Amino acid sequence: MKDDQEQCLAAGASDYLAKPIDIDRLYSLLRVWMARRVQAVECSARFTRTGIVPSDRLRRGCD
Repeated sequence: MKDDQEQCLAAGASDYLAKPIDIDRLYSLLRVWMARRVQAVECSARFTRTGIVPSDRLRRGCD
């Protein structure tokens, strides 16, 4: 449907992939989101070691 992507993103989805699934697009999105997850985990670990976990930094990335 035309508005599916907008509705999904507005509801809190991180991204959108329509059917039929384009395997190249799927792998591309997986690489993007896996890299962001690794960055968030590394950032969280760094701040957790110091005892400070500023949530705004986790949302926008480590500075």
